[in-house]
Amino acid sequence: MSVLLPAMGHWGGTHKNGRLAVQRTDAPLGPPQGRFWLGSCLLACCLALLLAPRAEAAGSLLPDLKPLGAGPAQLCREKPTVVLRQDACTGTGHTVIRTTTKTGDAGQGPLELVAVPQAQDIPEDCHGDGDVDINGDGVPDDNDILVRQRVFNDANGDGVFQRSIDTVATSHIVGCRYYHPIHHHYHLEAFVHFMVESAQTGKIVAGSNKVSFCLSDSQAFDLSLPGAPGSLHYSSLHCKPRNSVQGVSIGWADTYGWQTPGQEINITGLREGDYCVITQTDPDDKLAESDETNNERRVRYHLDAATAPVNSSIALTQVPGGCPAPISDTHSPGTTITKHPKKRVKTHRKKARVTFKFHSTEARSSFECQLDRGGLKSCSSPFKRKVKAGRKHKGRRHTFQVRATDPAGNPDPTAATFHFRVKRLR
Repeated sequence: MSVLLPAMGHWGGTHKNGRLAVQRTDAPLGPPQGRFWLGSCLLACCLALLLAPRAEAAGSLLPDLKPLGAGPAQLCREKPTVVLRQDACTGTGHTVIRTTTKTGDAGQGPLELVAVPQAQDIPEDCHGDGDVDINGDGVPDDNDILVRQRVFNDANGDGVFQRSIDTVATSHIVGCRYYHPIHHHYHLEAFVHFMVESAQTGKIVAGSNKVSFCLSDSQAFDLSLPGAPGSLHYSSLHCKPRNSVQGVSIGWADTYGWQTPGQEINITGLREGDYCVITQTDPDDKLAESDETNNERRVRYHLDAATAPVNSSIALTQVPGGCPAPISDTHSPGTTITKHPKKRVKTHRKKARVTFKFHSTEARSSFECQLDRGGLKSCSSPFKRKVKAGRKHKGRRHTFQVRATDPAGNPDPTAATFHFRVKRLR
């Protein structure tokens, strides 16, 4: 920085209401030593004021996410893995509760998520499933990327978000965005967690894996909130590109209907009684919010799994009475593979069918499986697949992994693993 001093006259400075008031005067300053001393002091004061942090630094316009009421949960039966919406509540497999998730932003700022630049996407494979062929062209694609939450600064200090004015923001990494093979667009990992607790004891008796979401303005819930836009800003079309901007505007909510794959909680074998269905937003507390105490919604129902219909669903009726604070559970379950193929499988075909069975040390745990590459994905026992055979001496090597997560959301830190080979006979 350079400072230009006038050739004629002298300048003096005084503080007034926290600001530097600069005035010119033609009065002599005395001997050269005095002029040098005063000039040095004035220059030092100016530099100090310029370099010091602003006392009126803009505040952060934080979002405030909270689960909203979105109609009753549904009780039904269905096959273990639902891929399409029309498959929900069809079949005679597991007994499940299905619930609609409606996550609203009642804060001073929007929730906005942006992909990091490609050079900052480290580790490159944040979802842990390698490159996956997304578009079916036979070429593996980079199907995930780290994302940052963008928090806007209040430029004019009025406490109201205005997109044309509040343009400066800070950001921090909040997780991984990956291509969801069933929903066919990009999701933020672990955005919601479902649990069922006993209304009598507070013990978590059932739960889901943490569910990933694509975040968009699905519907308005309170446009009277300061800063709420009159029309949606974050479109569901933004879910398709990997590097898009996703988010939820003030006064708007992201909604996932109860028929959507991933909205189910397995309650097979649960005894009849009163239970609280819990929807928890941001379960890992990675998103910056103005209020971290309102991220749970609890609804008490009377559940009788025996009344679950086949090929249809019934709406659960909320019953009076509160929900106790859940008992803290930090213990991880254990996972055991109880049935597997031989370590050396022989076949005359190009592929061999293999079956795995497994269980958890905690009842009603959920499972994630991985066969070779592709990352851990939701699964159930028994797990059946066809695997390729090899003609080499020892055959083609395969690895199966399975990990249990208990109803409280605690995963087994070490997946159960089995290695085997499949040889094609001539």
